[in-house]
Amino acid sequence: MNCQQSDNSLPEDVTDAFRQATLNAFSELFQLDVMCLDATVTAPGNPTETIVTATINLVRPDPSWLTIRLTESVARGLAQRYLPPGTPLDREVIGDTIGELANVVAGQSKTALKGTPYHFLLSIPTVTWLPGSTLPAKQSNLNILVEFPSGRAEIAISMHA
Repeated sequence: MNCQQSDNSLPEDVTDAFRQATLNAFSELFQLDVMCLDATVTAPGNPTETIVTATINLVRPDPSWLTIRLTESVARGLAQRYLPPGTPLDREVIGDTIGELANVVAGQSKTALKGTPYHFLLSIPTVTWLPGSTLPAKQSNLNILVEFPSGRAEIAISMHA
């Protein structure tokens, strides 16, 4: 299956860097092997469930960003896998976990793109909690949708030449 959908404005090495960083981050942080979903599958979301997003600005001449988007229940499950047993899972801790996921995906992509025109610096993650019916207003040109036993996550990237 194709791991991403995009408008094809990014070179293959750039899309591959983000795709591989996504797969690595889920494996390293959560010991999860994720399956890529093709472009016909809808992004995670449920009109009745809160959506957690973590956004990192990719600092470069052309403003860019990366956003991880998943439901609160999926974010909670990932935090349980990541943190020691018995850790209280409040919104701050869950948000920190999803922010760390965004940071690892962006950081590994940054390393892979060093020396290319697509290299960038990172901002710190900003975590937002949104009603399930609310979608982020920003438009991405690269989407990576992954599925694992406890749910789905979307990694949306906006980056141009």
